Formats: sequence, structure tokens, C-alpha cells
Amino acid sequence: MIRLLTIPLLCLTFGAWAQDLSHPPGFYSDAFYLKRAADASRISGELTYATQVAGPYETFPDSLLIDQNICLQFRRTSSAGQPAKALGSSSYFIGLKTGFKVVSLHIDDDHLFDPITGLYERGPRAKFDTIEQVYIGANYVKKWERDCHVEIFDQHGQRIVNQAAGLRIFGGMSRHYPEKSLRLIARKSHGEPTFDADVFGQGAKPYKHLVLRHSGNDYRALRFKDAFLTALAAKAGLDVQASSPSHLYVNSEYWGIYNIREKINQHFLANNYNIQHQSVDILQGSQTVQEGSKEDYVALRNYVSQHPLSDEEHYRWVQQRMDTRSFINFWIHQIHFANHDARGNIRFWKSDELDGKFRWILYDTDLAFIPSMVRENTLADFTSSTMTDWYNPRWATMMLRNLLENETFHQEFILQATLLLNTTLGTKQVESVIDQFRALYEPEMPHHFQNRRAFQSRQGSLDDWYREIEKLRAFAQKRPPHIYAHLKKSLGLKTLYQLDIEIINPSCGAVHLNENAALDGGFSGKMSQEIGLPIRFAPNLGYRVEGSVEDTIRYTAASRTGQPDSISLHIRFLRIPDSTAPIVINELDGTLSASWGNELYAAELFNQDSLPVALDGWKWVDGRGTIYTIADTAIAGSGFFVLPAGGGQTYKLFDGQGGLVDSVACVGGIANHGFSRTFPFDHFLDSTSVWHQNSSASIGSHNRSYLNYFEEISERRRIKAEREWKNKRTAYMSAGLIVALLAGLLGWRLRLRRRRGSGGGK
Repeated sequence: MIRLLTIPLLCLTFGAWAQDLSHPPGFYSDAFYLKRAADASRISGELTYATQVAGPYETFPDSLLIDQNICLQFRRTSSAGQPAKALGSSSYFIGLKTGFKVVSLHIDDDHLFDPITGLYERGPRAKFDTIEQVYIGANYVKKWERDCHVEIFDQHGQRIVNQAAGLRIFGGMSRHYPEKSLRLIARKSHGEPTFDADVFGQGAKPYKHLVLRHSGNDYRALRFKDAFLTALAAKAGLDVQASSPSHLYVNSEYWGIYNIREKINQHFLANNYNIQHQSVDILQGSQTVQEGSKEDYVALRNYVSQHPLSDEEHYRWVQQRMDTRSFINFWIHQIHFANHDARGNIRFWKSDELDGKFRWILYDTDLAFIPSMVRENTLADFTSSTMTDWYNPRWATMMLRNLLENETFHQEFILQATLLLNTTLGTKQVESVIDQFRALYEPEMPHHFQNRRAFQSRQGSLDDWYREIEKLRAFAQKRPPHIYAHLKKSLGLKTLYQLDIEIINPSCGAVHLNENAALDGGFSGKMSQEIGLPIRFAPNLGYRVEGSVEDTIRYTAASRTGQPDSISLHIRFLRIPDSTAPIVINELDGTLSASWGNELYAAELFNQDSLPVALDGWKWVDGRGTIYTIADTAIAGSGFFVLPAGGGQTYKLFDGQGGLVDSVACVGGIANHGFSRTFPFDHFLDSTSVWHQNSSASIGSHNRSYLNYFEEISERRRIKAEREWKNKRTAYMSAGLIVALLAGLLGWRLRLRRRRGSGGGK
């Protein structure tokens, strides 16, 4: 109980006392002397420091020379004979120039390398398995956890994480390598229940776990293969772990480049889908439960294995319970990557908060994209009814091969495979991503190979790294023709045709093929003549597609253009004429934000006509670019209508046909300002429309529903603030009560000891 109470308090103490040092943790170009600030007043007792958590601790001197990368631990000793209090950690880096994040771990060396209890060691109970060729029962395969302190600095040198945490070894077979991946765990018992930071450039999120991954089977080569391949998969909409490269220091020692990754669990889904933990089922492999229940997945597998899916009724039943597009994309990527480690690395999930359908997560692809596998027909392997190799047991291939019996699924698989071969998995596109990863990692790799801890004799080298880059490039160039051949051999892909799509003005709209991500400027590739290709146009507001619009591209004799077996499409977006509706944006206001809360801005529309105007299907674009569709609403003659305005500067209103009704650009935005037209309402149509800043807001004064909305928001915020204060007060009172009880107990024991001492004297 004492530990649960004091650790959070100590973390708060560190946040305050660190200001008493002359230099904050971070990056410095030159050596310097670290001192206590002249007005340091937050630390009572003696300040001590060490370069390891376990010490030895020394009295902090008047000046401490910082001339190398160093991670310092601090404690406060008390003259009253009380135990030393841990104050936290502080890392300093001299002359380290990097575009990566930097992770600094502080941990007792014995927690890692003690021959009996160290996480990195075999330990006394390890036994060598002659079949698997690994040590069973070693310390590093156990789910042991050790206390540590972690600091994370972003690519700009700002410390974004600074807290106590738990540390475990991470991974499957990679645990047996001399160098290992690590997992960081945030817990309330350490002080903070989550790592709240912008770790992956997605904005600050609460992470329960963070993985420091050395790239698995790729750890002596590229150090980024899985991050690269999952980045490709993400372009097709698959769920993947976010990744951010970092340099890792452990107790001041440089360990090399590790990729910070999300941990796949219920917290991963909560962060990416904004869903509650309780609604989630996560499984892996055959049907191993990671979170929730396997009941629904077992029912799905049983149905797929026991019903002829060639029957559309049975296939529709399956579609109601699994996202078939996610499943198709998952296997297309595993097949294209020739990932022969996909057997057990199958992970899938569903949430009742969404649609209750199972979706698939692609991860652990370090054994993929290997030159020796570039010709391998993994499509045949992963659809085989018999086990052809260790990586395709029947249980792992059952779902895909049974679903392929359905004609709709069969055609969708071929269509999506050929489409991806010409977009995100096309040679040029993959080489572009390879170049991006090379450009990102290349400046950092010399430091990695020259300075990292020697985990083993063969550490890899920069020359090896460049050779591995070229292996990726060779695989990207050679793999697509083999995939086409495998589709013909295993799935009956027949005649191909050349499809070329040019988007003349892509800034005015988007084009989607088979509901994939919008085309990047156009398309050129080989597609099946027998399968229609769905196409969807998404013009920007105020634009339409030129000419007649079809929702499917079909190869016919009439559709061919130019060369034999080819179709060329030229797509242009045309501007829709402005609307003649008598509605204007009459007023914009941000002054209410001061009294009603931040970002509660509003816009007011005015109907210049005496007759009502229906707004059904109209689009309102606020200053942030958020598009609202107005439904079941009409604005009365000479009437007003209020809309949310958001922040920003430009606001637009479109009618139901996409014509621009009115637009306003407010330089500098509307925060804490009001803008209105200059003309009075009684001769509105006879005056010139001019905008000016207006400090007296009248918006919504005639609109009771608008005022009711803001009053409701204000009341909710008041109740929330009151509830939060009550919770804090309860926590403080509970903590105070515990302290009082402990103090009373201590006092009672001291009095009892004195009485016994007095009795002994007699």
C-alpha cells in the first residue's frame, strides 16, 4: 500500500524539482557543467545521482561535467534517517544529431543481466531443445516484468515521455536471438496508467504498451523490413501497427536503432477506432483468444467449413460476419510478399460497436520479400487443401480456399489482386516507398553500425545494409509477373487488357477504382477482360464529371480505344454554375467562444426572399473544411438559420445540385471576432454586400434553439467540471486518510517501543 501511494507522488515531485537544474534534459552541441540553479528550493535533503538505477549514488557536486551522452538517476536523502526518495531520470546527449526519436531507458543492470534473474539471460532452469534448437525455460521466454524509467525525445529534441514503467522481453522466436525486442508497459502502480504522447505523428494518444522492436529476423540487416511492408499494406486500408524509428540508450549505453511500434491489443483498437475495450474480440493463429471471446469466430469458421459457399445465400451469411475486403487484402499482401511465416501470424478482430465483422491485421513480415522466394507460388500454397510446407497447414488455408468456391468472392479476389498489382503493389510504387525508407534511415545507419552495443560477433554492416536495399528493389521488380502467372494458373485469370486512365484536373475531384483509395493522378495497368471494374467519381463540391458517368468499366469490342486490347479514359471535372438561391451568409461569430467555451463558433444564414427556401441536401463547409449536409430543413421568407462555423477562415454554402450559393473568406479567422454584412435587413437587396468586423454579436438572438444549444453545452461542462472536482477531492481525502492512518500506526508503534524500552530498564 505504501508503494502505491508514494510512487505517483514521487513522479510529481520529479516534474517539479527538475526545474532546479541549470540545464533541462535534451540535446546539446557542446559539453557543459550541470549545476543546481541558484534559487533551487524544491528539494529538501541531499541530492544524489548515479548513472544506473541501482547506483552507486554520489552527492551531487557543485558542478557536474556533461561531456558525453549520459542518463542520470536522481535521489533525495533525508537527514532524519528516512529511506532515499527516487526523483526520476534525466538524459543528456552531446553532439548527437538525428532526425529520429531517442528512447532512454533507466533500469537496474541486474534486471537485465543477472545470471539468475536477468531478463536477457538463460537462467538456471533453461534446457536446450534439440529439435527446435532453442533453450526452453530460459528467462527471456518467461513473462517476467521489471521496473524501469523511460524517457522519449521526439525528432525535434522535445521530451514527450518521462515516467516509470514496466519492461518485458517482446517477440516470439526472436526472443532467442542475442539481441532482443522490448516492451514498455504503463501502469498506475508506476505512476501513470498510459504513455500520453504523440509517438507516431498522429497526435497525442494514450498508449498502454509501446514496443521497441529491433526488426525481428531482419535485426542484423535493414532494421525496418516489417515497418516498410506494413506501410505498403496500410495503403490498401489494412490494419497495421504504427511505426516510428528511434535510437535506444539503456543506462547511457547506445543499443542501436529500434522501431517504436504499437502493441496489437484492445488498446491498439481503442486508439485507432475509438471503441471501448469491452466490445472487442481479438484472436490469432487458429483460434487463440487474446481478448474477449472466440465464440463468434468459431461459429464463423464452422459455417465456412460446413456449408457450400458457392450458394450465394451462404456467402451472404458470411459477409454479414466478416469484412471480406479486409480478408482479401490481407491474403493478397501475404501472397505477394511471399511471407512463409504467415501461418501463426494471423490476427483478426471485431467490435460490436462497429458492425460486428471480423477484420484482419497484417504484422510480423520480416521473413517476407526474400529474393529466393520471388518465384514461389504462395497463392497455390495458401489455397491448397493439403499441407505443402510447414507454413500452410490445412487450418490456416481453410477459410481462403472455401471462400474462393464462391464466384462473387473469386472474381473480387482476382479483381483486387490485379488492381493492387498496378497501384500500391506495382513496381514503381513499391520502389518509391523503398526510396522513402532508404532516405529516412540512411543518415542514421552509420551511427547504428559504428556505435551500438556488441550483442554478438556478427552485427551486420553498412555495406550489408545497402545490399539488402537492393534485394528489396529486385524483389519489387521481379515479383509482379509471377503473381499474374500464379493468378492464371491457380485462379483461372484469363485474357488481360491495358487500361489507362488520365485525370485531367485531379485537384477538382477524385476517382476510386473498386472502392480503393483515390487514384494518384491516374492509372495504367493490366486488368481482366472478363471482370468489370467498379469506378466511382468524387467531384469536389461545386464540380461534376464531364459527360455520361458509368459505375463500371467493362471491356467490350465497343469500348476498345487505339491499340488492340486497350481502353483509355480521360476524366475531366467541370465547375457547376453558381446557384441563384436567395440565401446569403449573413453573419459569422467567434466572440461567444469566450463565454460558452472554445471553438463554439457559429454562422448565420439569411433568406432575402419573402418565400421559404428548402435546404434539404445543401452542403455547408465550415472554416475547418468539415462538410455538413442539411436535411429536412427550410428557411422561412426573410428568416434566419444558424449553423456551426468551426475555426478557420473560409466558409462556403452549396445548394442541392452542387452550385455555390455563397462564400466568405475572413482573413485571420473568426476566433474572438464577429463579422456581419453592412446593410440593414429592411433594404437588404438594394445595398452592396460588404463584410466588416463587428464587435457586438447579434447572431442567434432571434434563434431560441441556438441559445438552448449553447446553454446545454455550458451546463454539461459545468456538471463535468463539478464531477471531476468531486473525484479529485475524494482521491485527495482518501490519500490523506491513508497517510493519517499510517502516521497513527507509526506513532503507536513508536510509543509501544518506548514503553517496552522503559519496562526493560526496570
